Amino acid sequence: MECLVVLQTHALGDSQHYLKKQRYCEAAKPEVMRRCVASLVHSINVALDLMDDLTIKLMVFDDHSDESSLADLRAVLRQAECPNELVSLETCGIMPSILACYRHGLEAGRDWVYFVQDDYLYEPKAIALMLRQSLEFSTNLGEYVSIYPFNDPYRYLPVNVGEKVHIVRGGDRHWRTNYHTASCFMTHHEVIRTHWDLFERFGSSEVSPTMEDDSINQLFIRRGLHLFTPIPSLALHLQYDTEQDPFIDWRTWWDRHAEVAKT
Repeated sequence: MECLVVLQTHALGDSQHYLKKQRYCEAAKPEVMRRCVASLVHSINVALDLMDDLTIKLMVFDDHSDESSLADLRAVLRQAECPNELVSLETCGIMPSILACYRHGLEAGRDWVYFVQDDYLYEPKAIALMLRQSLEFSTNLGEYVSIYPFNDPYRYLPVNVGEKVHIVRGGDRHWRTNYHTASCFMTHHEVIRTHWDLFERFGSSEVSPTMEDDSINQLFIRRGLHLFTPIPSLALHLQYDTEQDPFIDWRTWWDRHAEVAKT
């Protein structure tokens, strides 16, 4: 089984800067990026240790990060036990960067493709569990499923309640059906190929509160594909207080990657 991980990085700012909020971890973006990418690399390494038939390639598309952050990023990537490549984009901005990631997934993907952003912090077994559940759910349903690893507390706020979901049991936790993802989620290459219009629409959008619902979430809202999210989360989005999971000690996850890689 092959998995292509496509990571978008940018150390100098936030895509939602207009909200004028601080990340709940209270760290600057370069530190968020470094620790989150370190957690991703560690989770990839764990998956390779646990799954004998797995091969992974990690592609990183960077949007004009500063040299110090790029040095940290390269140091982290040297810890990866899989082929990896860092590409500096000519385009600027989060949406062109996401579109570049999606295009690479379309062109270079084989089996499973995981689109990733640089402010998600991972549980060590996250990648392995996501892949295993993708295979199990796809086999049970007879069609390829998608995985969004973050059980977003924002989706449980009063304005968002009333959505009917199914809860199913996985290997070590429960999973819920979901209709809302972000740009980063795991899916099969066939889904990208068949529904490329929605991926392209999202990558060509302007940043707005409805950009996902108007594009990639249509995979699950209108086109009948299945999206699953773990309970508890396998990744945390280090954004604002509305996305802080009250049932997970994020500091423990954060502290695992306090040291900058030296080799």
